[in-house]
Amino acid sequence: MKKILTAMAFAVVVAAFGAGPVFASECKEGVGGISLSPASEDFNFSGGDIHEGTLKIKNMSANSAASLKVYAAPYSINENSNKDFTTDKPRTQISRWIEFEGPEGYASEAVFEMEACSEREVKYRVVVPESIPDGGQYAVIFVENAGGENNSGIKTVSRAGMLVYGRAQGGETIETGEILNTKIETVGDATDSDGNPVKKTVIRVGAEVKNTGNVDIATTGDFKVENLFGAELYHHTAYDSILPDATMNVSDTWDNTPMIGLFRVTYSMSVPGAEDVVISQLVFVCPLPVLIVILLFVIVMIVGLVSIIKKRRIRKAKYGF
Repeated sequence: MKKILTAMAFAVVVAAFGAGPVFASECKEGVGGISLSPASEDFNFSGGDIHEGTLKIKNMSANSAASLKVYAAPYSINENSNKDFTTDKPRTQISRWIEFEGPEGYASEAVFEMEACSEREVKYRVVVPESIPDGGQYAVIFVENAGGENNSGIKTVSRAGMLVYGRAQGGETIETGEILNTKIETVGDATDSDGNPVKKTVIRVGAEVKNTGNVDIATTGDFKVENLFGAELYHHTAYDSILPDATMNVSDTWDNTPMIGLFRVTYSMSVPGAEDVVISQLVFVCPLPVLIVILLFVIVMIVGLVSIIKKRRIRKAKYGF
């Protein structure tokens, strides 16, 4: 599941460009972009090891050659839960251990030319020092357009990335986390799980989780919605990966929440090394205009009922019945 999530997060293709033939149907006229596979690499290592791998890079442009650069960068999560590809940290040292094969041998980066609608393989290796820290190490391998400015004088950069997850062997692996808080809420004008706008009220659950160990941990969030009779309307389990020393807000949304309804929502969050947290509550979903109409109807009913009771009391006082 972690590889699926990283594939979604790091299939970053912004503009054009990326040598071996590619099926012509895969290439695009004009701005085609770069395709990089695999999406992630997971491996264990010890001090002094050399881990070897291969990247497959495609230039998806049907009519533009490209000059490409491949290099490694640190990967971490900052205090705002955003991905950070620039800051060196104790858990990103692996970005300095990665080398790529070029015309003159292995180096920290390699630059090569690719014809339009072509692919090539690039070998890389991770040269691990003898002395290494325990726990996880994280980096991202980037392939980007190394060309110059376009006709408008603006330099455009197309970039694709592959995550590298490494775990040190022979030391103490601490796989623990802390659940700081959990919540169930309704959100209007939100986005669905694919990032598309949702112009209605939806039910959302979430948690703030901190990784207190020295390797990446997997979180499991179980989201269940039932009606008042106990019939299950929605059930989804979401998995997320959190890097060491990072705090992340994870969430899940019922994209097809009905416009009106009263539901029992249960959300449980599980992380290694911490006790599971389970919360449950009744959630009423109703659009504001409909809610206003309902409130007006209730007010009219109350006023009418009070008026009837008052009239009956007056009649009883006056006529005795």
